[in-house]
Amino acid sequence: MGLFDNIIRHPTITSEETQQALEQLDDDESLTRDIEDEGAKILLLWGKDRVQKWVETPPLPLLGFDTFTRQVRLMLRTSSRLTTQRTELTEAEFLAKLTQLLDMAFSPPPEEK
Repeated sequence: MGLFDNIIRHPTITSEETQQALEQLDDDESLTRDIEDEGAKILLLWGKDRVQKWVETPPLPLLGFDTFTRQVRLMLRTSSRLTTQRTELTEAEFLAKLTQLLDMAFSPPPEEK
């Protein structure tokens, strides 16, 4: 075992942990509360796809699975809110909020309370 093996080794995520993360997406109504069913399906499918891809190929070795799934939930919730606000926003306001959402995708998530 090399000096850096523990740093770059990806943790093994069990199928039970994966299933629990996917169920949390389905069970958390706040993620898609304010949008129509078709939009909610799109967001939830995206979130589930991100979780599955992380399990197959973790994007960052130091980013834990729980941290990653919290980030996905935060992005879904934010996307849902932005969707409901889109008619109230100017194009510039919408794009500013959209870029904040994109920044969130590349930033570590804040700690959940």
